[in-house]
Amino acid sequence: MKDHQTAVVSRRGFLGGMIAGAATLAHDGPVRGHWTPPALSWEEWSALDALGIADLVRRGELSAVEAADQMVHAVHGLDARLNAVVEVYYDKLEPGGSDGLPKGIFHGVPYLFKDVGAVEKGRISEWGSRGTLGRVVERDEPYIIKLRRSGLNFLGRAAAPEQGTSPVTESLMNGFTHNPWDLRRTPGGSSGGAGAAVAAGILPMAAANDGGGSTRIPASLCGNVGLKHSRRIANAFAGSQDSYSLTSAGVNTRSVRDTAAFLDAILDPDRTNANPGGDGSYLAALSEPTNPLRIAVSSGKWGPYQADADALREMERIAEALRELGHTVGPADPDIDFRDYFKAFKIFWTAPTRARMTPQQLERLAGCIPERDLSSVEPVTRMIYESGKSWTREDFLWALEINAALTRSVDSFFEQWDLLLTPTVAQHTPELGSSLALSYGHQSIDEWWFNVFGFIPYTPLANFTGHPAISLPLARFDSGMPLGAHFMGPNESERSMLQLAAQLEQAMRWFDVHPPVHVTTL
Repeated sequence: MKDHQTAVVSRRGFLGGMIAGAATLAHDGPVRGHWTPPALSWEEWSALDALGIADLVRRGELSAVEAADQMVHAVHGLDARLNAVVEVYYDKLEPGGSDGLPKGIFHGVPYLFKDVGAVEKGRISEWGSRGTLGRVVERDEPYIIKLRRSGLNFLGRAAAPEQGTSPVTESLMNGFTHNPWDLRRTPGGSSGGAGAAVAAGILPMAAANDGGGSTRIPASLCGNVGLKHSRRIANAFAGSQDSYSLTSAGVNTRSVRDTAAFLDAILDPDRTNANPGGDGSYLAALSEPTNPLRIAVSSGKWGPYQADADALREMERIAEALRELGHTVGPADPDIDFRDYFKAFKIFWTAPTRARMTPQQLERLAGCIPERDLSSVEPVTRMIYESGKSWTREDFLWALEINAALTRSVDSFFEQWDLLLTPTVAQHTPELGSSLALSYGHQSIDEWWFNVFGFIPYTPLANFTGHPAISLPLARFDSGMPLGAHFMGPNESERSMLQLAAQLEQAMRWFDVHPPVHVTTL
């Protein structure tokens, strides 16, 4: 198989018989219309990352319409088993539907939005909820404008749990999304549709966002790359000045260079709020030598939670590989009062908007379910909403103090170490229908939170403190399911973090490892 960075293929034929009209994807019915066979073989398609596709389009070896058509072929070949795609924009397959894409770094590359977060003006964004069924977006967010300038071809929406508030992608509206490595198990959440689609080879890059691990968890469970970047970088392109904002937008990818190029694409050229160093390009920084780093390996025990034994064994194996690459590696954990941290995180997750906004502002908040429509949302979503109303302004101010103190403590830790290594998740990949789902109402809200933190004790810290973190597909549970190696670093350390990721990608070669449900089986 050709290398994903150098694959060169010939243009094959001309696409005709494009599908007319826009439609929501139906898994149990025939495809509307018809079109010619894919332009590339599935082996050729899966050997390309997003930059590889853009290179073919730029050189005239593949058209943007052909690339879009290839993705839709993959959706219709695999998604009946995965349920990862909520909607396909079939109008983009009409003659002229994919014309006029900007000549950016991802020109002509197929792209799926996440159904929680920003989408194009005029498109549906339902946030995985019956409470916002059919809602149409009225304006483009600045983030979408930047994505459009990169040349991405927006082709639909990937599945997410209701409101993006679960680490598994299951909803009463859209059903279970399945992991291509084992269809009985979850791909994680909340960006599980993106994670499953990328791992299965449907497309090389899809939208994610991360408020507690929602980019990194699917990356871990599906065998992808998932970066949560620094809060200052997130605010630079989102226009936010919040010191406590939990969420950053991102992607699931199969290659480190796609992740680096995406970060370049979403930042303003002047980089006034974020400077990757060098010539200002994260992608260009990957070609520079990786400096030796001081990498702490966590004990895996965070408060009442402990990683499974096979996950810890895998971290030790990765630690040895890091030593062989010339890095200094040793055991260490940041100083954390876990009782205060987990409580403060829950307050941040549920209370800030209710503490600071009027009811009218709350109702206009993207994705927020108006209280009159709470009967339409899932049981745990209702419990989260009700628990959020119990926090007072004083609780929120206390959480801000805990946030500031813990951020200082983590900053102090990173004066001694360059990176902290943990597993991305602490437990084996959950089966579908677990107690992590928002539809699982046979538990209290405290029980749900305990189960969530037991599964993902490590990822929320980076959201809470604003530090960057990345999940890399370097490990396996004893069951054979993917497990991410999670690296967290100092503020705005994305440059060295991505350089290390590229070094590990070359040393451990994950790109050509595919799950059983994959486009190469079509």
